[in-house]
Amino acid sequence: MKKGACYFLFLVVLFVPFFLSVQAFGQEPYTFVLKWGGTGTGNGQFANGTYWGGPRGIAVDSKNNIYVVDSGNHRIQKFDSQGNYLLQWGTYGLGDGQFMTPKGIAVDKNDNVFVSEDDWQNLEVARVQKFDSEGQFLMKFGVPFYLDSPYSMGMPGGIDFDKDGYLYLVNGAPGGWFQYGVIRKFDFNCEHVGGFGTALYEGDSDPYNFNYAGDIAVNKNGEIYVSVWGEYYDEPNTPLVNTNNTYPHYHSQIKKFDSNFQSLTRWYLDAVMALAIDSDGNVLACSSRDPDMGVYKYDSNGNFLQMIAPNGSWDREICDGEIWWPTGIAIDSDGYVYIVDCLDRVQKFAPPLKKYTFEGFFSPIENTPTVNKANAGQAIPVKWRITDKNGLPISDTASFINITSYRVDCASFAGDPTNSVEEVAAGSSGLQYLGNGWWQYNWKTSKTYAGQCRIMKLTLDDKSEHTASFSFK
Repeated sequence: MKKGACYFLFLVVLFVPFFLSVQAFGQEPYTFVLKWGGTGTGNGQFANGTYWGGPRGIAVDSKNNIYVVDSGNHRIQKFDSQGNYLLQWGTYGLGDGQFMTPKGIAVDKNDNVFVSEDDWQNLEVARVQKFDSEGQFLMKFGVPFYLDSPYSMGMPGGIDFDKDGYLYLVNGAPGGWFQYGVIRKFDFNCEHVGGFGTALYEGDSDPYNFNYAGDIAVNKNGEIYVSVWGEYYDEPNTPLVNTNNTYPHYHSQIKKFDSNFQSLTRWYLDAVMALAIDSDGNVLACSSRDPDMGVYKYDSNGNFLQMIAPNGSWDREICDGEIWWPTGIAIDSDGYVYIVDCLDRVQKFAPPLKKYTFEGFFSPIENTPTVNKANAGQAIPVKWRITDKNGLPISDTASFINITSYRVDCASFAGDPTNSVEEVAAGSSGLQYLGNGWWQYNWKTSKTYAGQCRIMKLTLDDKSEHTASFSFK
């Protein structure tokens, strides 16, 4: 296909999701930036693009370096944020630092790299390996699935870390052996500290049953999202989110749990595979089954926001910015999104420009990670300042949506600094514009908050959410 024709088709393909997201949901589009990769065994290339052989997981470190699981070549490759090849490690085998079909990958706060292996043809592969950022082997954990142990693994997959450094792992296995949970939690020393979920392959819609769980993502509040490739229900009229109901009996889901493993919500996305969470707590999810193939963005409760990247088509040249069978997704500290797919490549997308620049909360409130201590029932003046992309102050009252709060486990604030919010006269109730982009909302807290820890959330009309932590007495 000629370049001009491809460009024209790309515009046509993007028109519908762009129109839907902007007009219906107020979302600006993501923008294709660059791509790299190709099929092969050389530096920067990836094994032949099938689900089992192509690039699988992808992760980002604190310097925005990119790590890609090159599954069919049994190695990890590292790139900078512009796609420049930096290094690689791994060869085929069961030795330390070797791989047999690596799958999941995550980077901890010290830039150590954790890799899981999922070789369904060799069930002795039952481990997660830990490396430093240069690919030096540090340690491993895991034993075969048929052993009665919290470290037993059959088909370990997605990995993620919470803000406190705990590791969460999706652990599938054939035939059973789920007494320690499909979802496993490990501490800083990779010691097992908890888990939940069972594997069920037919006829049950319980949220704690997982049929081919694939990936996992944990947000800054410790809430856990799990992608489930397929669950069978005898409910042909159950609606699917953003699908055409092509497979009415074979549903895939994204399941959400709190930090205590309690089910919160779930929603449907056909053939959902990889997950990532952006800085605003939105969930980005990859669907790999045509015609719903693509990368979708939801808010934290599963409400559809927009399509980030649409699917291509097998019967024509697939253009830049289109996706074909996405298998991994990651987000860097600047909000750029990196997606690997079965065309043996990484694509990078720029996030939408936010409508407002939020400068933070101001006295008497301190910003995260400081925990603000207040009296339940106290009126708290919440002050903030916003400007537009040119730095000009925003004075439009429509910029404000609301201030809400939700309860969290006080243990999640352990070790965070504190700030005492003094009893300050809040003045007039409601929203006030103070001038020059400064705003104040007098948040009247409930006396029922006594003894609770809560997250206060300010929502602006560009859908951005800004939070502060509170402990009430």
